[in-house]
Amino acid sequence: MSFAKGSRQALIDRLTLSKIHCRTGTWTNYMETVTHRGALVVQVDTEEQVKEIMLAVKEQNALHTHHRITVRAAAGWNDKTSSNWCCFPWKQAQEERYNGSFSFSPIARGDDVVILFSEKYQSVHVEGQAPPLPPSKTNPIKNLPASVVKVSAGVQIAKLADELRKKKLSLSTASMIAWVTAVGLAGTGGHGTGQDETAFSGLILSATLCDMDGNIREIDSSHEDFPLLFGAHAGMLGVVLNIRLRAVKAFNLEETVHNFKDVEDLNTHLPDYLNNNHYFTLMRIPTYSKIPVDKWHVRLWNYTTQSRTTNDNAPYAADASSFAQELSVRVGDSIQDRLTEPDLQHLLPAFMQLTAAIVTSTRGTKTVVDYENHITHYQVGFPKAMRDVSYLIPVDKEKAAALLAEICKKLDDMLQEAGERGEYPLTYAYYVRYFKGTNGGLSTSATENDNQRVFAIDMVTHPQAPGIARFETEFLAFLREKGIHPRHHLGKNFPHGVVNYADFLDKEALTAYRQALVRWYGSEEKLKQSPFLTPYMHDMLFSEPQYQPDLEPVLKQSKSPVSLYSKSEDKAFLNRLVKEISQFPLPHELDTIRDEFLRQCKEQIETPDVALVL
Repeated sequence: MSFAKGSRQALIDRLTLSKIHCRTGTWTNYMETVTHRGALVVQVDTEEQVKEIMLAVKEQNALHTHHRITVRAAAGWNDKTSSNWCCFPWKQAQEERYNGSFSFSPIARGDDVVILFSEKYQSVHVEGQAPPLPPSKTNPIKNLPASVVKVSAGVQIAKLADELRKKKLSLSTASMIAWVTAVGLAGTGGHGTGQDETAFSGLILSATLCDMDGNIREIDSSHEDFPLLFGAHAGMLGVVLNIRLRAVKAFNLEETVHNFKDVEDLNTHLPDYLNNNHYFTLMRIPTYSKIPVDKWHVRLWNYTTQSRTTNDNAPYAADASSFAQELSVRVGDSIQDRLTEPDLQHLLPAFMQLTAAIVTSTRGTKTVVDYENHITHYQVGFPKAMRDVSYLIPVDKEKAAALLAEICKKLDDMLQEAGERGEYPLTYAYYVRYFKGTNGGLSTSATENDNQRVFAIDMVTHPQAPGIARFETEFLAFLREKGIHPRHHLGKNFPHGVVNYADFLDKEALTAYRQALVRWYGSEEKLKQSPFLTPYMHDMLFSEPQYQPDLEPVLKQSKSPVSLYSKSEDKAFLNRLVKEISQFPLPHELDTIRDEFLRQCKEQIETPDVALVL
């Protein structure tokens, strides 16, 4: 897909005449893993401007039938960021850093026009009451009065949560990442946690879109194809201008925290954690060592009518707390960039032990009551160098605890075996959430019946983590041997060997979604002409399965990758690291773990640059 000769300038001229801000240049996502150097980036203030863009694209595509300009809406606005973030007030620096697309999917491959939504465009409005859900005897959240909330494109979850709280409303489920947009999250289905909660897309009551012909169209739950098209809309229907969500009366959550050193100890508690709590989330920090340290971190959240026990700001507020977390993430990010280098990889286990001890001790285990949006978005700093693969697994409720216990034990064994090989495939953590899910179309959280729930297991690591390809391949093989065919988050990385949607979505679901698209467009020919059918989306939706469960490519990986740094540069880095870690304020009980990491760093510093051969 591309511009025909002269069509780019013609498009720019028409948009400029309409006073629509646009520029030609590089567009990239937050992780900087997706870069489109020839994009026409357009920022809009109104729905009428979106309509004008689509009419202008339609005009050029009609004039140049052998060249199809493609269009994609993306998160972010004013997408030029400053590199010297510490020189600006933290509020501005935080906004600039997280003002972008969080999707890992390479949507920029062929996306000629990228539409961004300015702050002026963004809004949140309460429109009235929403119909009640069937009453629940076990979950009071389901019995709360509900409202319809209109959320425009571009609004991040953090802003939405704050606006709702001001209006005395809450979302019953949302992504842990506060910086994704509501419309973008809905595009992939999205999920939070909560054993009675749908995917994020399950909260959508209706949507307003601008289609390929510049028409403004409404679709709501009364439309026969609504579940198919909005289980995960994938940006295929048009530019989503706004969605209407179901929000409930604002509520507080009580958070209890449990840390574990041993997987067997954790597993004995899983039946209680999964069955007797409204929300469950687990984090496992890999340590690649048998040294006992807290490395499983469980947070349980339950509805409560109790008052807040803390007066802290929201975790994502631009204050000293979020600044401290951001500093920690950036330091850790830069450290992992270096420790994943071949000559320093052996330091990762000691570093991960220290990381696990810090993470699990920082929160502590004191029970806290706070606003729902303060509890559920506890992590607000994220590294840029990140690989995130999600495995979504439907399971019968009565089998959920046993399955998760088996998976946790298997992952424990795999991580230990990897470390013994000198591989460290997970350098951040894996996370587990447990929720009800949503059926329809491209939804990756579909279930067969009301008795099933969904585990979402997110594995987050550095892109260059040693052994990650082998780890992902072996974990998929383990699941498939058990008859489990996991699905994968549409907006994250796919595991090694998985290429397109057909590799993990049900064939019937894909077929039903494609048929619904044809009905939405009016014909197959019209769908093929759509500017929203980018090369990437065409591959995802129309390719045959390509997954090859073959370990050979993994086992043939190079055992001797070349370091990007010299020995002297490594030593200079380690000297700085030793100084910083030595001065980092930590509880005294972590001194032994810190001392061991520092000892290994100093030992590496003292290693001769060239070994003498006698």
